[in-house]
Amino acid sequence: MPFDTESFLHGEVKSSFDTEYVPVPDGEYTATVGEKLKLRTQKNKETGETQYVLDVPWILDDPNGIVAKATGLTRNQAKQGIFLELDSKGVPIREKGHNIQFGKFLDAIGLNKPGGKFSSFPGKIARVKVTTSMSGGKQYSNIIDVANLSKKV
Repeated sequence: MPFDTESFLHGEVKSSFDTEYVPVPDGEYTATVGEKLKLRTQKNKETGETQYVLDVPWILDDPNGIVAKATGLTRNQAKQGIFLELDSKGVPIREKGHNIQFGKFLDAIGLNKPGGKFSSFPGKIARVKVTTSMSGGKQYSNIIDVANLSKKV
């Protein structure tokens, strides 16, 4: 059915729309990195310093339809927020003890080695662990850990 812009613009609200996100059930899933990765900045509340965060959308595999039944959606995703530690040139620090979560992400998708391209993140598959968190009185599904398909999260 094609979308009719005129009909939509002249239509009216006949019943309420949902305004709350339905979280994905907590658990481990096979998932694929989505297309719309986002690099954002935020201020550290304590220090006022700028922090860099890579938001990775993961599309969850749902072969038994359990997630779809819980959320009412056929395509379910959760977000992984990875804080990046950058050097003075804006390059991720590769020294021991730095960028552990980014390293785990790269390892999980098979790119934690020389030659791995950041542009090839979308479409990569790994195991993810999803938990529900609260923010502003609302529930959100977040990825708290990732691992290669051959490992448990």
